[in-house]
Amino acid sequence: MTENSPQRGFETATLDLPGWTHVYSGKVRDLYEPADEAIRQQVGQDCVLVVASDRISAFDHVLANGIPDKGRILTQLSLWWFDQLDVSHHVLGSTVADGVPAAVEGRAMIC
Repeated sequence: MTENSPQRGFETATLDLPGWTHVYSGKVRDLYEPADEAIRQQVGQDCVLVVASDRISAFDHVLANGIPDKGRILTQLSLWWFDQLDVSHHVLGSTVADGVPAAVEGRAMIC
C-alpha cells in the first residue's frame, strides 16, 4: 500500500493502556474493557472505555493520514451535546478522576 492509499479493514495500532484490554476497533473509535480489578471497581464491571482516534475514513476505508486532534474534537463535541440535552445517556465520565487513563484524557469516555 502506498502512503495515501486507503487501508483495507480496520486493523489499527492500538494503545497500550495499563489496566485496560483492547476489544474492538471501528473506523474511528477503539473500545477497551477494564482488565484490572481496581479499575473495574472504580468504573464498573460492565463499562467500556471509548477512545476516539485521529483516523479518518471514507467509503468504509480508513485512510493512511489522520487529522491531528480529530479524536479530541469529536469527543469534546459529543460531551458538549450530552451536556446540552436533558436526557439520560450512556456516558459515565470523561476525566482521569472518572477512571479515564491520562494518556487518552480529552478524547475518551467511560460508557
